[in-house]
Amino acid sequence: MFATDLKECNREDGMSTPHVSIQILSPGKDEDELKDQDRMMLAGAVEDGTSKCQYAIVCDGTTTSPFAAAAAEYVSRQVLELFQENGLQRAVEILKERRRELLEKPLNIEEGHSSALRSLYEEIVKQKFQSAFQTTFIAVCLKRDEHNSPGTFWVKAMGCGDSALFIFRDNGDLVYNNTDVESQHDSFKHDSPFTAVLPDCYDKETNNVLFDFTEHPDDIHLLLCSDGFYDGFTNFSEMYQWLHEHRSELEDLQLREECLSRLHRNLNEKKGDDDISFIWLQPASTFKTLPGKQNGEGIVEPTTITSPQKGKLKRSVGFLRRMFASLVHFFRTHTFELLL
Repeated sequence: MFATDLKECNREDGMSTPHVSIQILSPGKDEDELKDQDRMMLAGAVEDGTSKCQYAIVCDGTTTSPFAAAAAEYVSRQVLELFQENGLQRAVEILKERRRELLEKPLNIEEGHSSALRSLYEEIVKQKFQSAFQTTFIAVCLKRDEHNSPGTFWVKAMGCGDSALFIFRDNGDLVYNNTDVESQHDSFKHDSPFTAVLPDCYDKETNNVLFDFTEHPDDIHLLLCSDGFYDGFTNFSEMYQWLHEHRSELEDLQLREECLSRLHRNLNEKKGDDDISFIWLQPASTFKTLPGKQNGEGIVEPTTITSPQKGKLKRSVGFLRRMFASLVHFFRTHTFELLL
């Protein structure tokens, strides 16, 4: 019923970036579809001779948005660019341009239908396309340079919507989160189906920066995740306990499937079906493995092992086809069809 991925992130130069990244693809409403609208990306780069950086991002395409997966794919691939000057603004402009192109593209409506029905269909589709290419995101840049105090590193975070960042210590103490909980024991307050999304909720004044470079000790962990992950838990304390108890299972190919299956069932019971994606970073070991060459760059993409399904994701096209078929059926089975 889902696809999973756990990466140790073997880099092209043979280095290994220690982290855990997991992705579970939930089935769509149709039996032959996967929802598959989450995207993740990791990138490491040495900016100059004295500075080392690690980048990570999780994007969650909006379920009701056409081409949301394409938006999540594009933004996730821009993770290095997002932290450059005007980088996020450029990404937002690209998403808006793709939406404009979609709205301007002629619709291929089958012949044989009345002009009124064709006009109604076109109006509904155009209205739907007004919200195309929407995604949430959470991204971090971890940096170490000569200005760090011993045993520390810098973190900068950007985000939009309900994708989350949790910064915590080995003992489970919650240092930072963007889910509006004050402590690890407060219940997550994620009840509304509405959330801020790119490109519509881009904030030019703040550039969607959650916090600028802030110094943190080496013993902290960073967890980036889609709402499908934290929605499966009551609070952060429960989530931390799950991570702590199941780390060995996540690293074991033989045990991982059942562990993630239980996680997905837990989400279904608490909130309902959704994709689950998270990246768990441990900076103390991460920086030891970044490549030492200048301007070295490596990007690791999580691959997915798909569950037995009959087809690939075609949610937007499938939705529009089903909507059009329903409209045709509606008009054909009502007496006022003669008025068209």
